[in-house]
Amino acid sequence: MSGLQIIFQCVHFLDGFVWAQEEDVWKWRLEDRGVFSVKSSYAKLEDINFPFGNILPPDVPIVCTFCDRMPESSTHLFLHCDIAQGVWLKMMGWLDCYFLIPTNMFVHWKCWDERYRNDRIRKGLRLIWHTTIWVLRKARNNKIFNNWNGGVDEIVEEIKIMSWRWMLERTNSL
Repeated sequence: MSGLQIIFQCVHFLDGFVWAQEEDVWKWRLEDRGVFSVKSSYAKLEDINFPFGNILPPDVPIVCTFCDRMPESSTHLFLHCDIAQGVWLKMMGWLDCYFLIPTNMFVHWKCWDERYRNDRIRKGLRLIWHTTIWVLRKARNNKIFNNWNGGVDEIVEEIKIMSWRWMLERTNSL
């Protein structure tokens, strides 16, 4: 497309445009007041006719991105998938803090949170726990959206680096 064609196309798009001295404002067209609401968003989404009433048909299980075997749930993704278990075992080895991986996230959190009485150690373990969950989720999304094929070692390394960064940022901001 030539420069002249681009200019003509821009002029065509601007046809009917009126300059105003008023300040620009955002307006949500789905509400009479022009203010965004979740309710109006849901109402609009309900108007869209998805082929199965939802994005996926109800009988299609969502399989874990990491292992491609089990239905994906937060418990499976963050605790029981082979990748997640490998990550947690390496984290436990790094911290010399071993226990059996429990059946749910709440008990897992308690294993990390109530292991030591020292407040500073507990805060550090909480940060590492949150970082591990964060990086596992990020790795899952990278696998889905970017075809990332890393493994346990890459995830653990990122957890260590990110934990240190978050810890340093937290101590520098105090």
